[in-house]
Amino acid sequence: MQSGDARAGTPRLGLVFGIALSNYLSHALIRYSTPLYFSALEYPKDAYETFSFYWLVAFIAGSTLSGLLASRVDERDVWSSGVAGFAGLGLLLIFIPGYWVVPFAGLLYGITAAAQWVGAMAFVQTAASGKRGWANALLMIALGGGSFLGAPLGAALLKWTSNGEPVAGDFVPLLWFHTALCLAGAMLIRAVARHPGPVRRQLVEEDWKTNFSLLRMPRYLAMVIPLSLMGGPVFQTVNIYLPYRAEAEEIALKVGAVDQGWSTLLTVGYGMQFLGGLFIILIAGKKAGALMAAAVLGVYAASSLGIGLSPNVYGVVLFTALFEFLRQLMRWSQTGYITEHMPIELRGPAIGFSSTLSGLASTLFATVMRNLQSPDSPDFSSSLPFYVGGCIGLTGAVLLLIAHYSILKPKENHR
Repeated sequence: MQSGDARAGTPRLGLVFGIALSNYLSHALIRYSTPLYFSALEYPKDAYETFSFYWLVAFIAGSTLSGLLASRVDERDVWSSGVAGFAGLGLLLIFIPGYWVVPFAGLLYGITAAAQWVGAMAFVQTAASGKRGWANALLMIALGGGSFLGAPLGAALLKWTSNGEPVAGDFVPLLWFHTALCLAGAMLIRAVARHPGPVRRQLVEEDWKTNFSLLRMPRYLAMVIPLSLMGGPVFQTVNIYLPYRAEAEEIALKVGAVDQGWSTLLTVGYGMQFLGGLFIILIAGKKAGALMAAAVLGVYAASSLGIGLSPNVYGVVLFTALFEFLRQLMRWSQTGYITEHMPIELRGPAIGFSSTLSGLASTLFATVMRNLQSPDSPDFSSSLPFYVGGCIGLTGAVLLLIAHYSILKPKENHR
């Protein structure tokens, strides 16, 4: 049986699961509603692309800062601050409508999302070593489960508040619900762990300079460059451009502010995220090799290409389902998988730097796509971002295979 000091900083996993479930339900509500809300407000078609671009810019700085704070201060504080700040996004969208506010909403979303993701992932790494794999999987299951409920709940709220085509005011109850969920979650996070025990206090008092030793570790770079730097753009193909793909004439799941199957597409995807979270139980905590990570990245990139290549709604739904299942494994690959190969005192920074590289590549990808074409132009191709992002991800999978045989495999064979 563990002593009081040994258990002092460990998370209460049941409570973590419940809070994360509601946290990601609120994220799903925002993802479902904002493309429709911007259309109802009659913003230009590039509003959601702009919102997502500034989200990525803020995510870069927010991820590094959150990783350093998670190791220096307290993972719980980082997580709760991110959730509380995310509540402000709902208030901003309710009380300050206007196209000019879209970049500011994106910046707020990005910095709070980084704090939530890094804080929550770093926090569950403080579980006892025998429970760490289960803790990682539990967080991913909560992410998938909460997300799965978001789109149908958002659609039900809109159906209740609107008659036919929604107008801007019909989205206000949904945004208030999101705000309330976040505020309640931020308060509850304070209860998910006791005060840090002696071991945790010693770790967080380490010099910040030790965090940057990651950049001198060839094994870390061999994993994080393909998975995060090359994998980041693949995430953004769906994060930014799925609403535009759904609105393409041959797909027509979304027409302006009218949901003609948009909620169904998201619900199918989030359901697959839930299954992906369950699958992580089988691999988390077992120090999986680079071949597995390369396979995940390669199929993930191929599913993005499939969304862009699909000529009808059935193909888009099928490849989106595969993409969202693998999204969970990619999230874990960029965080939990990498930290399994890191010393415990570097796990928070390892997650932070990984998220930063992913965000940096994602922002570069979004910048290139914004300059290549505009959603407002008549010749806009909703497939092009999926082609570009998918090819980058496939390149990353090849690099990871090369790293496996040249850098990673020798040490794996001696474990």
